[in-house]
Amino acid sequence: MVSNSVLAAVSVEAGLHRYLRIESESVKKAIDIYIPELVEKQRAEYQEAENEGRPYGQYWLEVEPPKVFNSYAGP
Repeated sequence: MVSNSVLAAVSVEAGLHRYLRIESESVKKAIDIYIPELVEKQRAEYQEAENEGRPYGQYWLEVEPPKVFNSYAGP
């Protein structure tokens, strides 16, 4: 099982977010806010890990991924 925060971080790190087709302006804004926040946490964690001589940790845990709610009710 993969948590949303891990999936979101992997998607950003792999660049998959560039291929999303987003129609909702609020979702686009949420993602546009999330990405720089996540990238900064990653940069800071990598720098700290390098300074301390340790592997990097789970930097994505401190950043809440965007939540998208589907209004589709289904059949």
